Amino acid sequence: MGRYSDINRGPELNEAYNSYQTWVKKTRAQKQAAYKTVAKPVSDRVVVERTVGYILPFNGTNDKVYLSTRIIADTQQGAGGTVAGTIRGLIADRVYKVLPATGDPFSLSVPRFQFAKISGTLRTQAATTDSESRITGLPYKRHRSNSASSPFGKKDNTDNYSDAIKEIRANNAYTTFVQTIGNSIGFSPEGD
Repeated sequence: MGRYSDINRGPELNEAYNSYQTWVKKTRAQKQAAYKTVAKPVSDRVVVERTVGYILPFNGTNDKVYLSTRIIADTQQGAGGTVAGTIRGLIADRVYKVLPATGDPFSLSVPRFQFAKISGTLRTQAATTDSESRITGLPYKRHRSNSASSPFGKKDNTDNYSDAIKEIRANNAYTTFVQTIGNSIGFSPEGD
């Protein structure tokens, strides 16, 4: 048996449920049309420029074996340029544009390998008025933002994921970036 406060919310929750069911029953074309009414214009969307890079995976035991992947290019400009530059700077010593010249390193391509990932979101416009949700019909503030992410790895065999996160968070660029309301930087660990 629910609490009286839960029971009293029944009509409100039923209305929200019905709004959601109306959304679920829409066709794909109807959902896409509703999305286009609130989406950023194509010219404002972030398209992260990428280039080939090399990473020492955290779960690797040999500091000569680098995995090749796509990293944020130095040429990133326009929409997303600021957040991409911040992310690129925070992991600059954890991704390699070329293999080191010493130690006989080599690279492997491992399709679908889950690298550790850093993701940044930069709020570009704070909403001052409420927008109506296209799914529930409820009002909310729809802030605009730009996002970018990149894989990263360890510097050498003495490095580990938790120390890498601590080091990145201690960086002044990280602190400055996340102090702005609406900005955030998150991390995802390496998969198996």
